[in-house]
Amino acid sequence: MKILFILILIPIVISVLVLSYQWYQDLPRKTDQLGTISIGMKTVDVTLKLGKPDDETTNDAGTLGYTYKDYSGINYFIAFDENKSVRRICTQNSYSEVMGLGVYDNKESIIRKLGQPSSVSISGDGTRELISFSQYQVAFEIEKGVVKLACVSTTEMKYVDEY
Repeated sequence: MKILFILILIPIVISVLVLSYQWYQDLPRKTDQLGTISIGMKTVDVTLKLGKPDDETTNDAGTLGYTYKDYSGINYFIAFDENKSVRRICTQNSYSEVMGLGVYDNKESIIRKLGQPSSVSISGDGTRELISFSQYQVAFEIEKGVVKLACVSTTEMKYVDEY
């Protein structure tokens, strides 16, 4: 009887452990990386990883930005802070996974996974929505219900910001 009880108990314990581990892995966490680029990397480190940018811009506030088109299937838009450290990494239409969410996820699946956004911003023409989750350092641009842009950022994103 004891052997039968142990034979039944072992698979149950293993199943509970596996399901608990999967649940833990699926929990949203603060993100600091998108592809091979991490928040805080210096411009020289980004250039060493990705090569010379396709486009280098500086906005009116003096914020430096790099654009990489189709680097290993990913389009990167990278913004730096005043110390020339990465503060925002965005990619359009071709990111693989951010917070377990993919390019074909919609707004509802994002909110189901991450909860209510810390801010929601509507574009000037009213066609796009930017939902930001500052507690996880991620933001998603939604157009026609589908993710068009995914960003990892040290700051909450809104359309009044440049990204």
